[in-house]
Amino acid sequence: MARTSTGKRRDRDDLHGDDTDHGSADPDRPPAAKKHKRQRPAPEAPATAPVADQAAPTTAGSARLLPAPGPDAELLDAAAETFSLLSSPTRLHLLWLLARGGMDVGSLASAVGASTALVSQHLAKLRLADLVRARRDGKRQIYLVDDAHVITLVHQALEHHADLRHPTGSTTTI
Repeated sequence: MARTSTGKRRDRDDLHGDDTDHGSADPDRPPAAKKHKRQRPAPEAPATAPVADQAAPTTAGSARLLPAPGPDAELLDAAAETFSLLSSPTRLHLLWLLARGGMDVGSLASAVGASTALVSQHLAKLRLADLVRARRDGKRQIYLVDDAHVITLVHQALEHHADLRHPTGSTTTI
């Protein structure tokens, strides 16, 4: 619960724009109806418009295709979840290490300076999000990142902050 500027308590959902009434001060007042967005039928062939990739320079004629109206809420939620997972320095370090080649849990734990149990928990979350995959090598699980998007995202984030740290005009290679 949180308090508003008027001193009333509000549920967490209220703070995030939920329009439902979770118990108004007036018991005779009916609860507020949920507002439903009008569902649009899916087009048979989605219209796409080229959108220049701002994350990396494009070569002549190369552009990414996104739906014309822009990303939908589901896509934005999925991307936000990915960034949420990357907000942990340990998980980011694990992804950086795995982008360089496959490693087992013990090697990863030594490299990041964390316990094997903690690294295993982080890897489980990354696997559930399809950012990391594992393959069996005898009795060991070898973890790796083979998605070029994930590798690029991690490298660009680290290069960006390295360049902010040392603004010399040259791109730092991580």
